[in-house]
Amino acid sequence: MRTFTLVMSLAVSSLAIAQNQIDLPINWEGTTTNYAVTDFGGTVSSVVVDPTDPNNMVLQTEKTQGSQTWAGTTLGVQALATAIPFSPGNTTISVDVWSPNAGTPILLKVENVNDPGINVETLSQTTTANGWQTITFDFANPGPNLNPLNFANTYNMVSIFYNFGDPGTVAETYYCDNIVFDGAPAATSMVTFRVDLSEYTGSYTEVNLNGTFNNWCGSCAVMTSPNNDSIFELELSLPDGDTIEYKFTLDGWSTDEMFTPGTPCTKTTGQFTNRVYVPMGNVVLPAVCWESCDECSSFSAENLFIADLSVNPNPSTTGIFTLEGVVLGNESVQVAVSDIQGRILMQNTVSGNLNERIDLSSFDNGLYIMSITSNRGVMTKKLMISK
Repeated sequence: MRTFTLVMSLAVSSLAIAQNQIDLPINWEGTTTNYAVTDFGGTVSSVVVDPTDPNNMVLQTEKTQGSQTWAGTTLGVQALATAIPFSPGNTTISVDVWSPNAGTPILLKVENVNDPGINVETLSQTTTANGWQTITFDFANPGPNLNPLNFANTYNMVSIFYNFGDPGTVAETYYCDNIVFDGAPAATSMVTFRVDLSEYTGSYTEVNLNGTFNNWCGSCAVMTSPNNDSIFELELSLPDGDTIEYKFTLDGWSTDEMFTPGTPCTKTTGQFTNRVYVPMGNVVLPAVCWESCDECSSFSAENLFIADLSVNPNPSTTGIFTLEGVVLGNESVQVAVSDIQGRILMQNTVSGNLNERIDLSSFDNGLYIMSITSNRGVMTKKLMISK
C-alpha cells in the first residue's frame, strides 16, 4: 500500500512540472510554457514583472559591461514548437521592446536549430527612450549578414541582440514582450517631402529631412532640387497610419526650422514643436515655405507692383528687419505686420520706394506675416524672429 502511494506521488509531481515547448507568439504569461531562454556573449535574462505594468510579465535582459559585440539571447532552450511559417508576402516578426535609449540597434535572427548555417537576420533601431515601442522586423530585407530568406528552409529558433555591435561599454537593461509572427509586412506609402527655400535669405550647403522615422539623424537624409529652383525634395517609404514628426534642417543640425506652438501643421511634444504628418497612401506633399505651413508666395506679372523686394535679415536674431523695394507706378502702399492668428501688430502707409525699418524686437520668437497692399493687389512675406 505504501509503495502504491509513493508511485502515485511521483506521477503527480511529474505531471505538475511538465511544460509546453516555447512557440510564437511569446508573451511570457502563465505557467504552462517553459520560458527558459539561452543567453550568450554576456547577457543575463529572466522573466520579471513589467516595470511599467504590474499585471504584465516580460523578459528582462541585462547586457553586462564588457559583454561581446554579438551578445544576445535565444528565446528558448531548444527549437520552437513549430517552425516559423514564412512564405512569399509573409515575412515579418514584431517585438515589443523597452530600451533605455533611442537610436539603439536591435537585431533579430532566425535560424535552424540543427544547422546554424541556415539563418537570416535583420536590423532595426529604437526610436523611444525609457519606454515601450513595437518594432517590426522584415526578414525579406536581411542584414547585416545578408543571407537571403529561403522559403524552402526551416527556421525554428529566434534570437534577439540588444545594442548590436556595442562591446558592452556600460551595463544596460532591456525588456521584450509580445514576439509575434505578423506574416505580411505593414502597408507602406511613398511620401515625397518638399520644402521651398526661395525666400530663405541665409546661407546653406545641404538641405536635410529629420524626423521620428530616422531618429532625427542630422545629415543622413539629404534632399535634392531636381530643377534647381530652390525646391528640395526627398521620397521615403513610411508605414501607413503612423503619426510622424519631422522638420527640415540645413547642413545637418546647423540650422533647423523654428515653429510657434499651435501652428496648424505642427505638434508640440515637451519643448519641441515639429511638423506632423500621418501617411495614408502615396503622395507628393506641397512645397511648403521654410518655417511655414503654406507654400511660398508667388505673384503674376499683372499684380506685381514692387520690384527688388527684400527683407533682411530674415530670420532675425534681434527682431529688427529692413524692408527695401522699388514701388512701380509711384503709388502709395500700406505695409502691415500680423501674427499667425491674423492680429495686426503694426501698419504704416508708405509713398515712394520702400526703405523701412520694421521693429519687432518686443515680440516673442516665431513666425509673423508682413503684407504690402496697393490698388493692384497684396504681396506677403514671412518674417521669422529667432533670438
